[in-house]
Amino acid sequence: MAHPLGELGKQAHDALMGVLGTAGDVAGTAAQTVADTTKTALGGTGDVAEKLVAVVSDVTRGAIEGAAEAGASTLDGIRGVARGVIEGVSQVGGDLTTAAGEVASTAVSEAGETGEDTAEAAKAVVMSLIDATREVGGDVGAVTKSAVTGALKGAGEVGGTAVDAVKDVLVSSVDGAQEVIDAAKD
Repeated sequence: MAHPLGELGKQAHDALMGVLGTAGDVAGTAAQTVADTTKTALGGTGDVAEKLVAVVSDVTRGAIEGAAEAGASTLDGIRGVARGVIEGVSQVGGDLTTAAGEVASTAVSEAGETGEDTAEAAKAVVMSLIDATREVGGDVGAVTKSAVTGALKGAGEVGGTAVDAVKDVLVSSVDGAQEVIDAAKD
């Protein structure tokens, strides 16, 4: 079920639509656009924590839809969105762990809505979140746990065999994913 975009999602969507047609680096362009949008949205609020989930979800959905509509690689768009959210949230002192879980969940469910392979989307978003967190000096272990959990939540929204496919790809490609999945069973 598609969620309507809020104002920030529309801004991210429109910004990516405007630049992706001429950009050779989809992930880099998406990262910069999303980082700027996220930083602006969260930087102007008194309580970053209160707005974080709504802002991250809306910007993520808008950016992924924009990348898909622009004919760009959705997986590259997802990689850029993940990196951009981590950079933007880091710059305003927001909670990277919460942001990572929300980005992963939203990216995987949005990928399912756009017909993208949810397992590959999960791998792309989780790996990008981990890499971006490492680059900004965040808690990689906490972000890994949150991102894996978020990706599984997003896969659950897609339904069908998505959850099993996402588990399989994350276990084979993300250090620590098996432990997160096993802990969730307890």
